[in-house]
Amino acid sequence: MRASRSTSLLVLPGGLAVGHAFGYFVAGLWYGAPSGEAIGHDYLGVLLRVAVPSLFTLVLRAFGRGARQGRPDGPRWATLAPQLVVAYVTVELIEHAQVGVEWTHALREPSLLWGVVGQLLVAAGAVLLLQAAHTAGGLFARAPRPRTRCLASPPRRAAAVDHVLGDVPARWASRRGPPTLSVAA
Repeated sequence: MRASRSTSLLVLPGGLAVGHAFGYFVAGLWYGAPSGEAIGHDYLGVLLRVAVPSLFTLVLRAFGRGARQGRPDGPRWATLAPQLVVAYVTVELIEHAQVGVEWTHALREPSLLWGVVGQLLVAAGAVLLLQAAHTAGGLFARAPRPRTRCLASPPRRAAAVDHVLGDVPARWASRRGPPTLSVAA
């Protein structure tokens, strides 16, 4: 799938929020690291409120492209994952600098390392979700539609019949009723 800038930007808020939550959750379970609120992750709720409509928009767009049988325009994992990781590490370094933690120490924290893993998982999940939406749109477009019955037009008279009958209307050839009723009218 070809990556577009708008797709990457729409995945970014959700990737940052979910990756942050994953990193701090795992680090808290295994290492007893402080929760995200202690470091100033108050903005994650806002990111999630932006992420949900963004993801919904991406899924609808991928579904629509699949239904139109267009080329998928979702991101590739190889391009999306590094973008999410760089954005996450940058945000983490800024957060740690604001509370006075040295950047070299921040890079060795378990929450940062597990957050990077979370970003990689989010990138894989986003790519799979958008591919599935594109495929579903394609299946929807190729689904059999109920056939509408179209009444055929009455058969055309041959030139020889026109010569014999002249300008007499061809009511006898109508499919609406038996020929005896049509001729009497």
